[in-house]
Amino acid sequence: MECMPLSPTSCLFTYLGGLLLLNLKVGEDEITSDKDYKHVMKRLRHAHLRPSGVSIGGVQITPSVLRSHLEENGCSASQINNLLNITDKQDVTTMFNLMQLIWWLPPPLATANPIFHKACIALNQHSKLLRYLILPYIDVNMSLHDQLKYLSAAAHLAYVFFTQNNTRSAYLPSLLYRDIQIMVKNAFFCVAKMKRDKPDGEFYLILLGTNRLEWIFGLIRSQKGSDVNLQGLSVAGGIEQKVDHLNPASWKGDVRISRVQLMSAWRSGRELVEHDPELATFKPAEKFNAMESIPSANLLNPFGMEGYEDRECEETHDGMPQQAQSTPSTPLIPNTLELEELVDSDIAEKHGLESTIDMGNGKHVHKAKRQNVS
Repeated sequence: MECMPLSPTSCLFTYLGGLLLLNLKVGEDEITSDKDYKHVMKRLRHAHLRPSGVSIGGVQITPSVLRSHLEENGCSASQINNLLNITDKQDVTTMFNLMQLIWWLPPPLATANPIFHKACIALNQHSKLLRYLILPYIDVNMSLHDQLKYLSAAAHLAYVFFTQNNTRSAYLPSLLYRDIQIMVKNAFFCVAKMKRDKPDGEFYLILLGTNRLEWIFGLIRSQKGSDVNLQGLSVAGGIEQKVDHLNPASWKGDVRISRVQLMSAWRSGRELVEHDPELATFKPAEKFNAMESIPSANLLNPFGMEGYEDRECEETHDGMPQQAQSTPSTPLIPNTLELEELVDSDIAEKHGLESTIDMGNGKHVHKAKRQNVS
């Protein structure tokens, strides 16, 4: 548990101590928690599928409102049905596609219906958070500095939306908000540790999160049952080919630790939010300055306390019509971005429900995923 403030005598404090509003609590041996970015992003999609949707600046974006804006931008009904399918919670490609379509929504026309116009503005503002949070993990041309700058912007902007008019869980579930902040915090701490331990090395943000070896072991077990004494050839072919796509060698941006100044990246991210004219109505600079005067307040604990209750379940979709379609939507982002989901798709295609476990109520989960949480 992270209950101790980072010591001012720590080498890490040299890199992180000046990052205003960053939570500096650590655990034993300066360990920090992490959240797998794929799971955070899938939960981000789930938030849009709640009956209440997400509230941005007092504008409620329900699934039906989101659907109308996607339709207006040329998306087909079948594609939208798949993107808003509440029974499909694990497909990372679907998540990326929906998030990307939201940030592709154009500004509203001056002649648009006032209600539509207001919702479109809110979606355009919200889409900035989606870009800042997702692009660092999928844009292979981004440098490490730009990745950290965008994550800083995501953390600051999430705070702005989450606290505007005390919106809190009406924007995002509190647990999801905290996990986004934990994920960003850990990225900065990991880079600081790398600067301390291997200042001439390289840092690949995409390697943070779930341990790939544990996942692959679970996948193999689901295919081979109790036969765990597998030969090396058992994992040859499909799995290895997909691992290649996530190899750090595919990242083209400059990820050298020596080229990154954490203070600069953190401050630049905050300035992206503060100086964005489309966010001026939220007065982000005033909000950040005000939080700096609250004892113990930071982006992870914006109200000056280490935790707060969230009475809203992230997975609540009761009352929302399920609109599953058998025809998948056309991928907007290459499948090579996600190893886990690609292999899941291969298994499902080859073996159907034989590779899954019935969780009840018609819900099926891949055996590999079930073993990971057992």
